[in-house]
Order: sequence, then C-alpha cells, then structure tokens
Amino acid sequence: MNHLAISEIFPLRVMTGIPPVLKDYGLESQGFLQENLVRGKYTQLETIVDQIPQLFLTGTLRTELQELPLLQVQETDTKELKRLFVVYTLLTHAYLIGVPYHDKQQEIVPKSLAVPYYTLGKLLGVKPVISYTAIGLWNWRLVNNQKPVELDNMAIINCFSGSFDEQWFYLVPLGIEAIAGPCLGWIVEAQHAIMRDDQKTVQDCLSQMSIRIEQMGHLLKRMYEKCDPEVFWKRVRPYSQGSKNNQNLEFGVFFEGVTEMDEFVQPHPLPVVNGTLLEGTWRRYAGASAGQSPLIHTLDVGLDIHHRHMHETPTTPTPVNPMMEMRAYLPDNIQHFLLHLQQTSIRDYCQRTQNPDLTHHFNQCVHHFKTFRDLHIQLTTVYIILQQKKQHEKAIGTGGTDLIPFLKQTRQETEDSLLSKP
Repeated sequence: MNHLAISEIFPLRVMTGIPPVLKDYGLESQGFLQENLVRGKYTQLETIVDQIPQLFLTGTLRTELQELPLLQVQETDTKELKRLFVVYTLLTHAYLIGVPYHDKQQEIVPKSLAVPYYTLGKLLGVKPVISYTAIGLWNWRLVNNQKPVELDNMAIINCFSGSFDEQWFYLVPLGIEAIAGPCLGWIVEAQHAIMRDDQKTVQDCLSQMSIRIEQMGHLLKRMYEKCDPEVFWKRVRPYSQGSKNNQNLEFGVFFEGVTEMDEFVQPHPLPVVNGTLLEGTWRRYAGASAGQSPLIHTLDVGLDIHHRHMHETPTTPTPVNPMMEMRAYLPDNIQHFLLHLQQTSIRDYCQRTQNPDLTHHFNQCVHHFKTFRDLHIQLTTVYIILQQKKQHEKAIGTGGTDLIPFLKQTRQETEDSLLSKP
C-alpha cells in the first residue's frame, strides 16, 4: 500500500479507538520480513553494486559512480523501488566511505547519486541514509526457498566488503526478526481481545510472545560465531555511520542537486568544486542502528516500555530521546502503525484485571526482553567499547548516541514496565 494512503487511513482508526488492522499498514502477522526483493531492470546499477568489493580493490569505484547517468525515478512497483533504494544506499555509502582507514572520507554526494537517492526516499517514506531497513530488512534472500525463514537459511544480497563477518553482522538481527516476528500478530490479537474482555486469548498471546522473546537472546549470542570484533570495528562499522555527531564530517554530507528544505538541512555555505559553486543542501542523518529495528519498537510499544529523554552528555549537550529519534528512521507506514498500536495498553489491562496468570505472562515477556537488552550491552562492550579502547578512538553509536548510557537507560526502562503481583 502506498504510504500516502496509509497516512489517510491512520487518523480515522485511531479516533475510533479500534486496535490496528495489520493489512491497513501493509504488514503481516508473521513480522517485518515479508518479502525477498528481486533485482530490478537497472542492469548498470546492479552490476556496479555487485562489484563494490572489486572496485574498491581497483580504486575505480568513485570514478565509476561519478560517471553514472542521472536516473529519472518514476513511481512504479514498490518492490522495485525498494530494491533501487537499497542499491543507491550501498553505492552512496561506498562512495562516501571508500575503504575504511585507507581512503579519505568524502562529504559531497554527487548529483548522479544524491538526486535519485533522495527521490526514492521520498517515494518510500524513508530517509536517504544507510539504515537498519535498507541494509537488512530490504536486503536479504532465502538460501533455499523450500526451507523456512530462519537465520541459517538467509543470505545478504549485497554488502560493502564481501566478508562473511559483515554479512553475519547483518544476518543475526534478521534471524531475530524472523524468530520473534510473530509477536507483531500476537500483540495486535491481544489488543483486539482486550476490546471484548477475552482474558484467555490475551494470556495465550503473551505466553507465545514470551517464548519467542527468550529465543531472541539465544540468537543474539550467535553473533560471536562468525563476526570477529576487530574485523567489525575496522571493516564493517564505518559503513553504518551517518553524518550525525560524526567528527569527520564538520558540516554533515552535501547532497548535490537536492535543494528541498527540511529539518535535516544544515545552514552551511555551499561548497565550491573546481571553481564552481554547487547547488544542493548540507544534511545530517543518523546511521544504521539496531535501535531502528521495527520489531524492537513494536515490543516496546506492546509491553508499554516508555523511553525517556537522556540527560546531557558531551556528545548530546541538550536532552534527547534516542529511541524516539531512531523511530523516525523507520518507514512511514511502520511509524504510523506504532502510533496506532500505543492507543491500547496490554499492561494496563493486565493490571486492571488483577489476574495473576496475566501478570505472570506479561512479566515473563518483560523479563526476557530485559535479558535481551543485557546481552546487547555485553555485545556492544565486546564489539565497540573494547575495540575503541584498543584503537584509542571515541565510541559514538552509529545512530549518533552515547552508547553505554543509552543502552543502560533502555534496559532500566524495560525493567520499569514489570507489574507488581496482584
């Protein structure tokens, strides 16, 4: 469904107080891994994106991309637009970053990339920057179509380095989306059951959710199997960074040929290249982050986990709410869905009924989710905090946050959602 049509449906259903219907938002009860995006008809672009690692080795990638013809993007099949957006995401960030610790980072996105990339983002309701959606949710395929959607039967379509460390880093979160995706349907089913005061159905939904949320933690620990922390730090993580709070990008990133004004535009002087004043806009976007997972946001809303503003830190001198900022990087239809989802509180219903079985199953969900966030902090310590100490570098989240304070706060906010026993 077109995201504009979703915007029109959204206010009406919320005003009636009816819980969401997944199909109204282009969603399915099994979660957010709905489709394998097929390759489009743009042969030249597909050939270049397939050869990113080789073009890095030959040192010709930036020249190839500068010589691309300007694509006139037209509204067409959504799957085709999504695939094209993934391609431009990879090409744009490959152009900007180059080979980490070897090439000088660029700050100007040439018109041949910037204009179609920005246009695609507008059509799809997403930001023109690398994101959890672009590099993960829209960038996978099944290895064997006859087998189920699970971590050991999924592959990444394209990446930057071509290493299995990079692919595994993207695949583990997708495996988590696959195993816990049905929670999306159970949360909505539980909300509709609340409307008819059906405690048994609410309890059944929470019971099934608890099992899947516990499995999320088991899968997260598999990250250590095939992604080496040092390889991740030097060869994978740089591509996930955006321009927000990026010390290497004083003004952000310049989108040549994109003159539209919005909240991401930075008021800096236009650049001059070879004596020519470029037209466009300086922009700052957060990079890809696990905080952009629609599954994580859905569980937060479904379990009534409220994220507060963080206090001032050296990186964020004014109070910010990182999880809400990350929500802005989800596709528009999912943002609207989450706003609708939060209108009906499963937690309040469990508290109101004073049913000890409901309380138990709700708390089990929260407990397992808190455990998942414990494991995420441990993972972050190994892959980021310890690595930045080795390299004597500053560790800021790819989403632009102070990592450990942010993660500890979200863990505490999760625990705060636990119910007292009746």
